Amino acid sequence: MKKLALAGLLAVFMLSGCMTEINKTPVIISKNTTCAVMPFVNYSETPLAGESAASITFGVLKAKGYKVSKAFDLKEEDLNSTEIKKLEQQLKTSGYTCAIGGYVNEWRYKTGIDGEPAVSVTIYVENLKTENVTSTLTVSGTSWGHKSIGVLYQELLNGEF
Repeated sequence: MKKLALAGLLAVFMLSGCMTEINKTPVIISKNTTCAVMPFVNYSETPLAGESAASITFGVLKAKGYKVSKAFDLKEEDLNSTEIKKLEQQLKTSGYTCAIGGYVNEWRYKTGIDGEPAVSVTIYVENLKTENVTSTLTVSGTSWGHKSIGVLYQELLNGEF
């Protein structure tokens, strides 16, 4: 009986080490519409996490066949929400009808022996003509210490697009 209880506890412990949570409304991006991927607002304590998340998002969407262009160059510091809003207005005047943006809430390695990667990112798709958000997606997850943050985030996105 003790062995069975120990085995059950061990299984729960092992499964909790790689929890993934995804909250979303249906992601609506037409493969015929050219969208601009904007830099993400970085609310994490990790410098340039917004650019990292936006770059990975761009790569995943491009690999899946979406018509996306990158609306930012890599900088040495994160853009704030005011700067991103100005960029959004420039995209509108450049003829884009769709913008993909986001917020990085967590982008770090947990402390401890394993140094597990932990990611939490919210992505939104905005119709630039109406200024309405048409869909959102929040992905959060942790994994074992042998994965990088980028690999974890890419895996989470690959399951969604």
